[in-house]
Amino acid sequence: MSTDTAEPIRRPPSLGPLEEAPVLIAVLDEQDRLIHRNAALCRRPGSDSARYFTELFRPWARQRLTEEGLPSARQEGLWEGEVSLDGGAEAVPVHITLIAEGGNRESSQGIVALMIPRHGPVTMVADDEAPLERLAVPVYQETRFLDPAAIDYLAADGHYTRIHAGDQVVLASLPLGALQRQLPAAFLRVHRSYLVNAGRITALTPIEGGHAVRLGDDEGPLIPVSRRRMNAVREMFGTA
Repeated sequence: MSTDTAEPIRRPPSLGPLEEAPVLIAVLDEQDRLIHRNAALCRRPGSDSARYFTELFRPWARQRLTEEGLPSARQEGLWEGEVSLDGGAEAVPVHITLIAEGGNRESSQGIVALMIPRHGPVTMVADDEAPLERLAVPVYQETRFLDPAAIDYLAADGHYTRIHAGDQVVLASLPLGALQRQLPAAFLRVHRSYLVNAGRITALTPIEGGHAVRLGDDEGPLIPVSRRRMNAVREMFGTA
């Protein structure tokens, strides 16, 4: 009689309300195989043919996840970064959060991946939720209401943020990350200290020590792009 022990079957987990969430969610096993996808991810073209998680991404993003993201998530319990899904002719930049099941590698090697598209076919607004029409910005002892479409870029200034909208500059009493969470997906984090309205970008240009995006005409401001976010910017504008 054989003494071989059959490998236990790992059943896909239930994501509950997140099954129908407008974000993309995947569950990976210890070998990075896809064992579950929520409805939004299943609707993405090509998603159903991917066996391994990294097959969903562009080559540069696949390499980053393999070498940095997935190992870090298993070591630290959490990893976040900017990558791009493979959309065929069109890449879809996403902000991805990798969470180790159980929070650390001792309890589990499985991973839950949450992906928020920066632009593209997956809506970032629920069916019953109106798009953001005004951004509430605390300024000293009052609250200003700004039109997000009028904002050119935001720059971190310690625990504050300078919001540039045409000739107007507003010093908000909030850090950059807090404002980013309130703004539409059209705002792109190109640098740790800068968030830009992607609709204002007119050029990607070399500068001393790296690259920058230009906003507006030839006299418009140059916003530095960090090396870590350079590929995401190139992917967004199809120059990778």
